[in-house]
Amino acid sequence: MPKRYRYNLGVDLGIASIGTALVQVDKDDMPVGILDAGVRTFAIPGGAGERRQKRLERKHLRRKKQRLAALQRLLRENALLPDSTANFEKLIGKDPYVLRAQGVASPFTNLYDLGRCLLHMAKFRGAGFLTQLEELDAKSDEDEGIIDNETKSANDKQKTAGSYRKLETECADRNITLSQFFAERLNNKEPIRRRKLYVARGDVDYAVPRFLVKDEFKRIWTTQANHHLILTDSLREKISKELFKEFPHAPYATGNCSLVPTEKRLPKMHRLSEQRRIYEQINNIRYITPAGDFPLPRRVRDNLVVLAFDKGKDLGKKEIKRGIEDVTQDKVIRINIDETSSKIKGFCQKQAFKDIPFWQRLSQDKRDEIIDFIADPRIDSADENSELLPDDEFIENLCRMLEEIGTDNEGRVTKALHRLPMGRSSLGLTATTKILEKLIAGDTADGWRPHTHRSAADDCGFMAEEELLRSRRGKFALLPY
Repeated sequence: MPKRYRYNLGVDLGIASIGTALVQVDKDDMPVGILDAGVRTFAIPGGAGERRQKRLERKHLRRKKQRLAALQRLLRENALLPDSTANFEKLIGKDPYVLRAQGVASPFTNLYDLGRCLLHMAKFRGAGFLTQLEELDAKSDEDEGIIDNETKSANDKQKTAGSYRKLETECADRNITLSQFFAERLNNKEPIRRRKLYVARGDVDYAVPRFLVKDEFKRIWTTQANHHLILTDSLREKISKELFKEFPHAPYATGNCSLVPTEKRLPKMHRLSEQRRIYEQINNIRYITPAGDFPLPRRVRDNLVVLAFDKGKDLGKKEIKRGIEDVTQDKVIRINIDETSSKIKGFCQKQAFKDIPFWQRLSQDKRDEIIDFIADPRIDSADENSELLPDDEFIENLCRMLEEIGTDNEGRVTKALHRLPMGRSSLGLTATTKILEKLIAGDTADGWRPHTHRSAADDCGFMAEEELLRSRRGKFALLPY
């Protein structure tokens, strides 16, 4: 006769999988063990990504309409736009780029022209900091083959850091504003908008960062305020706040450490995360000589760490090969670094803040505090569920922390942020610190050889998440997920 059990069936439905667990219970319905558990996966249904993208676009359009309507009301209340529909439509017919270029150099006889400039800026105000980072992350995914061609063409992932820097450099070298640059192109019958056709043909190879638009707004306002008393500092603050208004971002979903589940994961840009990454990548290097395949000697390893971490230099295969041959005097035939990369990137903070003098004078604790703020810029730092600061407020706060005040310096800070990796590593502070100690010391059980991540974790007594689940099979008081 078959054995009968009292049990509960737990089901976890996902978009491309279904997990089940059959949990045995006693007479009081308390779990006593897992009878069976499993996962069935299936093909991901198409269209989910496209629907999400469309939903995001609708949200952005709705917010843009709200922002433009609020700005129009503010401009009309302060006599910077006409009340009559006929006059407003006539004003809209004027070329905004010509007006903006004129507004930087000379006063307007009619302040409605200033209102037209401000309305146009609000509609085409360039990409904020987070938008640029999302595009750069997508470009990185595209380079690594993660994004398919359909998604790539749909989202126009060709806006790289160089595209934003190109327009900034062009304006700075010629000492012109954004609208003066566009007015020249229009006068030469060249396209200015970033349409797919123009990008594909190479006619438009730049993208507009928001700090250039903010710089032009300040320059136009300063020129006009010298000739029109109505343009006060308080009005400028009100209009700027509405023009560049950003909605708070949802808080980041920070996962738990895979080895110490009670701790949150460290940001990838954190000093210890970067130091662990560099040691792991350098420790994994193998070099091949006519005599065989070898790990790095300790002296070579330490020399390379100084270059990558202490000096922030990227290490390519040629530099690594030269470092090995200088110490070992061996003829190196080939270097094996990593399957996914041809070089080891240097310490990101060294590279990101090399052009910001104040950073060099900060203590390590203060630097760590700033990095924590960049990684998780919450409105209320004490509340884990707090929304994140809008782009403009985030940049302004960061500029104050780095004593980089002014639009030009804002561009320099934004450039520094582009060099920092976003996201979180897989480990928290405790696991990172302990594994890093092992990586630095190396494996001394039989001579000396560099530790890998796995051997260092084993030496620390850490158990991988899947091993932990396997060891507890049948002993859960609740479902294992």
